[in-house]
Amino acid sequence: MKTHIEFHSLLCTYFNTNELRTLCFDLNINYENLPGNTFDSKTRELVAFCYRYERLEALIIRCRELRPIVIWPNSQALKESLEISTPDLQKGINVPNSNQTIHGSYNAVSSHGGNSTVNVTNIHHPFVEDSSSLLERSILLIQAHAYDQAIETLNSALKLTPENPRTHFYLAFAMLKGNRPKLLKLSTIQAIENHLQVAIDIDPKLGQAYILWSLLKYDYYVMNSIRESPPTIAQLLQQNWSVNQNEINEIKKHISAPRNRVWEWLQSL
Repeated sequence: MKTHIEFHSLLCTYFNTNELRTLCFDLNINYENLPGNTFDSKTRELVAFCYRYERLEALIIRCRELRPIVIWPNSQALKESLEISTPDLQKGINVPNSNQTIHGSYNAVSSHGGNSTVNVTNIHHPFVEDSSSLLERSILLIQAHAYDQAIETLNSALKLTPENPRTHFYLAFAMLKGNRPKLLKLSTIQAIENHLQVAIDIDPKLGQAYILWSLLKYDYYVMNSIRESPPTIAQLLQQNWSVNQNEINEIKKHISAPRNRVWEWLQSL
């Protein structure tokens, strides 16, 4: 995985909004002036800002101090990853033209060690991730049980490639948020089923989608004594699909559903 994607994922996983504010304060960076309205976008822009002003090493050092158990990448690898993947992410201050506006002041540390205030122009240049990179990052977020952030990332990926079946599957998976399906609202179940339906429509052999949908149907409909609508569990399990052990384990790791026959069958695999 690309270093900058992994680093962004680690920040999103091991920091929350208040902790990210503190991180920015420690680095003498104005959190409020970072572009974006979401935690995900603020985190991206923090990395972009540190890249532009050659402060990646300071960022990583502080991350190591605050989260010593996390394996953080080195600053040179992160810098090279950003340079290769995002050639348009310029460092320093852009010179404004007649169509550009200045979006505020950032407190930055100058090369001679003192503090200075710089007006940053055209700062809205987060490093750009393609749909594959977004999908990879969302899987890491799911593994870390950061489901809300995974959902946000997957929705961004869908905007770029709505025809990717794995993105639809992982969005359905993340929407469960580690809960057993029978405890969720019908509207949530239906939204999850819609994504699973799209996933198998695009890829009729996507085994994980069939298994997850079967597990969901048994847990929500059968165990709540609600009549299930087609496709039935039997129809889903009888399709010609394939799945490997890692894909089975991924589902088992995030969902616990005792007395659910599909879930119990998965435990035996």
